[in-house]
Amino acid sequence: MASQFLSNGVVLYEQRRDQEEKSYPVRRGGKATDIPLVVLVNAGTASASEIVAGALQDSGRGILIGESTFGKGSVQLVYDLSDQSSLHVTVAHWFTPNRHEITGNGLVPDVVVPLTEEDHAQGKDPQLDRAIAYFE
Repeated sequence: MASQFLSNGVVLYEQRRDQEEKSYPVRRGGKATDIPLVVLVNAGTASASEIVAGALQDSGRGILIGESTFGKGSVQLVYDLSDQSSLHVTVAHWFTPNRHEITGNGLVPDVVVPLTEEDHAQGKDPQLDRAIAYFE
């Protein structure tokens, strides 16, 4: 997905225990590599969404507006156990192109705009409003 918006560079780095770091380069041919771009993020932005947002932010391709993201940047293997529970084993961590570790940290938006319960109750979206204002 990030490659639709980026023309070159790295989307992410993956580090597995006892292995060399692996880079995932941008795939050429994206359809939206030169349009203005803002990404809205919040605590619900996690995992693959953080990879895309982090790649866009680190490359300078777009800015992040909203609240800090969740911080789920890892690869896990899931083993189902006989008692219907499961064991989740983390086998790798993801890093943004500038090598910011996503796990436990999340991404900090370029422009912090909180969305309060009051905003939500009143049907207001100050994050979207700020994103629109960015283009004006």
